[in-house]
This record gives sequence, structure tokens and C-alpha cells, in this order.
Amino acid sequence: MLAVALVILVLAMAILVPVCLAFRIMPRRT
Repeated sequence: MLAVALVILVLAMAILVPVCLAFRIMPRRT
């Protein structure tokens, strides 16, 4: 179970980090 949780955590980080960086780089358009 620990290995599965670790894989899910790594996948979540791999998805969220680029998204956060993209939002920071993108200009804010309201």
C-alpha cells in the first residue's frame, strides 16, 4: 500500500508542479 501511495503522490506532484508554473508564467487575463 505504501508503494501505491508513493506512486500516486509522485504522479500528483508531476501534474501539479507544471500547472502551477504555467499559471505563474501566463499573464493574468481577467
